[in-house]
Amino acid sequence: MLLRRSLLRGFSFARARRVPNPYNHVTKTTEVYGQYAKYFEDAEDSVKKYSDKWDKTKQLVDLEIGFYAGKRPRVSSDSWIAPNAVLAGNVEVWDKASIWYGITIRGDVNLVRIGNFANIQDNTVVEEATKQIAPDHDGSVIVGHNTVVGHSCLLRGCTLESEVLVGMGSKLLEGSYMETKSQLGAGSVLEKNQRVPAGQLWAGVPARFIRDLTDPEIAAIKSLSETYYSLSLQHKETFSLSGDRHVLAEQAGFDFTHHAAYD
Repeated sequence: MLLRRSLLRGFSFARARRVPNPYNHVTKTTEVYGQYAKYFEDAEDSVKKYSDKWDKTKQLVDLEIGFYAGKRPRVSSDSWIAPNAVLAGNVEVWDKASIWYGITIRGDVNLVRIGNFANIQDNTVVEEATKQIAPDHDGSVIVGHNTVVGHSCLLRGCTLESEVLVGMGSKLLEGSYMETKSQLGAGSVLEKNQRVPAGQLWAGVPARFIRDLTDPEIAAIKSLSETYYSLSLQHKETFSLSGDRHVLAEQAGFDFTHHAAYD
């Protein structure tokens, strides 16, 4: 009986270690950006002013108390945020990205970055993990370029590389990782530290490998992200004041700014 219990304990330990830590083999990191360094290798200047001072149709929440001081959303003027979306704390939204209706994105402690042409669809919640997940993972959320996140999803402390498709109603838990050109089926759950390899379709609760994606399916992900950008331009035109009306209003003494000060 004692031998059997010992063997069972060993089996349980082996199962717990079956999913490797996906961050152990990340290469070419820098002191500043760590595992996220690859997202700064393109030509875009990631530290340029991402402060959209004049578009006042969205809810941007600064965190200015104690440990949270100085954490505020930085939003490209070439992106679109739905009027009833809420961005709180250290959130970056890059060029041509779109954040749709009813979305909450929170960077209370770490970072949430939404890449170029990425879109987060209605009623999704994106939040960093407030505690460190692994020695080289502080709990931040990265959504890569041309990535599509469907309606009513939950993204928490996860990483999505470029050209990824997340089906509606899916949940990605702390430390989960989707490599480039991969897809997660609708209603799926990617458990802690699970990793979806490039070019694969996973689905289920918990998510499991289904099959390899075809070339047309992979190409459709980028095409869909560009389609959502085109749609966002129409919505942006509807909700934004045209021309320099906000500037003229401020000159007349009205204060429309979200933040107390801009660099």
